[in-house]
This record gives sequence, C-alpha cells and structure tokens, in this order.
Amino acid sequence: MPVLAYTVTADVLLRTVTGDIDFPMTYRLHEIPAVLAFLVIGFVLYVFTQGALIHLICQWHVRGFADPTKAIAFVLSRLWPMLAARFLAGFQLLVVGGIGIGLYYVLGPLAGANGLAAFVLIIVMGALIYLAVRWIFIEHAVLIEGCTPQAALDRSELRVKGYWWRVFGILFVIGLIVFIVGAGAVEMPRPILSGLGRYIVHALAFPVYTISVTLLYFDLRVRKENYRVKDLAKDLNVGG
Repeated sequence: MPVLAYTVTADVLLRTVTGDIDFPMTYRLHEIPAVLAFLVIGFVLYVFTQGALIHLICQWHVRGFADPTKAIAFVLSRLWPMLAARFLAGFQLLVVGGIGIGLYYVLGPLAGANGLAAFVLIIVMGALIYLAVRWIFIEHAVLIEGCTPQAALDRSELRVKGYWWRVFGILFVIGLIVFIVGAGAVEMPRPILSGLGRYIVHALAFPVYTISVTLLYFDLRVRKENYRVKDLAKDLNVGG
C-alpha cells in the first residue's frame, strides 16, 4: 500500500507541477522548487520503504511473522545513514554519467570522431551498470550490518565480488519480467485500465524487486560467511 500510494502521488504531483509537459527540458523557473521537492520526497520515501520491506522480510524469515511497527522504528533509527549511502552512490554514478555525456558531445562534432564518441558512451554505460550492480546491497549493509555510508558501498562490493554476473543476471531477469508485465498493462484498451494497470504493476514490482535482492543478499552471505538465521536475528534484534 505505501508503494501504491507513493506511485499514484508521484505521478499526479509530477503532472501537476509540469502541466503535463514533456520531461525534462521544459520546466519553467517557478516550477523548479516543486520538482526538486518532489525528487527529495520521492528519494526519501524510496529508501525508507525499501528499508522497511527489508526488515519485514528479515522478521518473517526469523520468526515466521512480521511486525510493521518494529520495522518502521528500526528503519527510522538508521534512515540517515541509508539516505547518505544511497546519495553517495547516486552522486558517483551521476558524475560518471556526466563525464560520459560530456565526452560524447565534445567528440561528436569533431570530424571522424562519431565512432569514438559512440564507443566512449557505450563504455560509460557499461561502467554505470557495473557500479550499480556492485552497489546493489547498500541499504542491506547499513540496515543489517550497521555500516557507515562509505563502508556500505565497500561492503556491498565485497558481497558482489566473485558473483557479479550472477547478480546481474538475476536482476536482469527480474527487470525483464517487470518490463513485459508493465508493457502489457500500458497497452490495455481503455486509458483508465491502462493507468490502473500501470499503478498495480509499479506497486507489485517494488516489493518483488526488494524481496529478490534481499534473498540474493542472504544467499551470498551464506555462501561466503556461513551466515545463519541466528546471526540475522542478532543483527536486527528480531529474535523472539
């Protein structure tokens, strides 16, 4: 329900702020603060909701049931490090992407450099995917292991090391399934059904993604550290 509410609110707010104008080049000056506020709120809600889902999954795994109030309280206690870690990763990805786009537009106009510009862009896109996969467990590192923001990036890299292609493959399959289902929802005959289908797909896709990534995180820790349920219960204080 929180995911569905966020999806609906985000879509309505974005359309209200922009006047249904094509994203992202046509915002008027007075619209920018509202758009920035929307982005900040969406970012916080995303990290908070993901953290709450992770904790609920952990509770269910340990005790066979989940207490939402306990999950919310625990996530709030570690929300700022989670936000800082995700922001740190996002900023670094933005820098890499910005460098790639800059090189593309610098090299593009040069005579005979179109192929080189395209090659640079492909390399940068590959680097972005590589880093995004390596940092997939940032929230888990903060929430479960109590890492600081920078340590969370390092810990996530450590978890993925040696299993990058496996992690990428699983994420790719999940994304492909969600894309196919979402495309089917958008192509429904009536606009109201298409919109409703899109919201339902978004609401279901986020938990499916978080559950899959969390189970993958546990799988890698078991493989590398012989991680057990009692260790998880101790880390999150969900024994009982």
